[in-house]
Amino acid sequence: MDISNKTLAVLLILGMAVSLFGALNVTRVLDQQITGFAITDNSTGTVNYTVSSNVLINFSIANIDFGAGYVNKPGYENCTLVSNTSDNGVDCIDFNNVSDGLMLLNIGNKNANITLSFDKNATGFMNAQSLFSFQTNEAVEATSCIGGLNSTFTVADFYEIEHTTNYSICQNFSFAPGTNDIEIDVKLVLDNAVSGADSTTTVTAAAAELV
Repeated sequence: MDISNKTLAVLLILGMAVSLFGALNVTRVLDQQITGFAITDNSTGTVNYTVSSNVLINFSIANIDFGAGYVNKPGYENCTLVSNTSDNGVDCIDFNNVSDGLMLLNIGNKNANITLSFDKNATGFMNAQSLFSFQTNEAVEATSCIGGLNSTFTVADFYEIEHTTNYSICQNFSFAPGTNDIEIDVKLVLDNAVSGADSTTTVTAAAAELV
């Protein structure tokens, strides 16, 4: 049977339409499948460090040296040496004028409670007729001792030393720069009967971490 040109044209058009329709459906299906895989996946890591507690104190000024001298006698019965004065007075001959006491710093990273002890009292350091005393102050950095310096040891007349005792001088000693020092001054009332000798005493400061 002969097929006319018109019929062939119609069949060709139908075939093209079917092909185009099929291609559109495939594209739609693929697009849906690709869209279905568009998800986000995150993974995380960490950076960590730990600062260890470090309770550490240090004497930035660790020596009070009154040097060599003697009591001005027969005019005076004793000589008074104080570490926070620039003039010992006429009762003392040739001793050094000392204007700074021991300077204690908190160089750790924790606030601490501070105790102080001496290995000698007046009898062991000089003689039984002499006096050996100390005081504390925050003259340089007024808020170093957050809990306040023990008022027993800040009296103007100093506090007599008993070498067997640990003195609690500060509760909550700050480590913050600019507020982390305490000055410890000493006072020696040297009797004129003290014999010529070179005498030294050791001052020990101990720190306990603030709980």
